[in-house]
Amino acid sequence: MDWMSKAQIFAGIQLLDAKRKGLILADDNKPGCRQLAAMYMIGAAKGIILNMQGNDQDARDVAAFLMTHNLHFDRLDIEDALNAVTRDESTLNSYRCGLEGAETWLARRFVPDSISLYEAVSSNAFI
Repeated sequence: MDWMSKAQIFAGIQLLDAKRKGLILADDNKPGCRQLAAMYMIGAAKGIILNMQGNDQDARDVAAFLMTHNLHFDRLDIEDALNAVTRDESTLNSYRCGLEGAETWLARRFVPDSISLYEAVSSNAFI
């Protein structure tokens, strides 16, 4: 299975978990939540690519794919998100949760609640 497939499966699992808990991240009415979810997806893409011996451009491509197909970001939103990872503590924390979540999922096919997408967004946003 290639990294794009793994990334999409991971993202799908995390988005479904968040949705079951009442957090719908593709909703345009929650821009702060969508931004934190994007940071999580960027971190997850990086974690998957690092595990599969890819490079930084591969990670950017996978992150862009995840943001486009799962969060409905357009090209400008994607570039803004990719450049905002270290903007503040909240975005950096969401990125780290995505990175650790993906690495844990690849190793154990399980993501602890403490590093899930839902937790990364709900603990760093006012919802």
